[in-house]
Amino acid sequence: MKIVKPFRTIRAWLMLLAILFSPCAGLSGSAAGARSFSSSPHGDKISSDLLHAARRAGTEDRTRIEVIVQFNDEAASRQASLLSEVGTTALKEFPKLNARLLSLPLRAAEKLAARTEVRYVSLDRPVTSSGHITTTTGAEDIRVQTSTGLLGLPTTTTLDGSNIGIAVLDSGLDANHVSFRDNLGFTRISAADPTARHS
Repeated sequence: MKIVKPFRTIRAWLMLLAILFSPCAGLSGSAAGARSFSSSPHGDKISSDLLHAARRAGTEDRTRIEVIVQFNDEAASRQASLLSEVGTTALKEFPKLNARLLSLPLRAAEKLAARTEVRYVSLDRPVTSSGHITTTTGAEDIRVQTSTGLLGLPTTTTLDGSNIGIAVLDSGLDANHVSFRDNLGFTRISAADPTARHS
């Protein structure tokens, strides 16, 4: 019978625990770092990019920025006094959203977010269009067709959907329905076979 020494057993258990808990150490460190960045009680009331910029700004920083401030419902009567306290200039009001577009010193953004009357503060970011659906799907590229004629001259054709016939194969059709009438009230149905039967 083989006797295992207690020292070896303890060492094996310690090694096993070290292997199991070593990945968790990195996770807890990163979580602590994330908490330290938004450790202020109003960290969830200010956008992360604005909070980062405000914390980098020094006390002598005179940079003014434009922000959108969303207020709590009960703060409507106190908005004017609140905004004058932090040195803001109101640029636009959105009454249905209970929000305002403000110009204020960058260093005052965090102070504004700390107020109980404020629900959220974010930078007024530019909004850009990513394109109309006809552009993103490629329909715009084929709308204008250019070809070379017999004499070598270019001929341009614009496809706009006019004079396109659509065949409807159905066992029943309400020819008097408004969808089959044009803007003058005339039928759009050019031909129909009333004797056709569904097989």
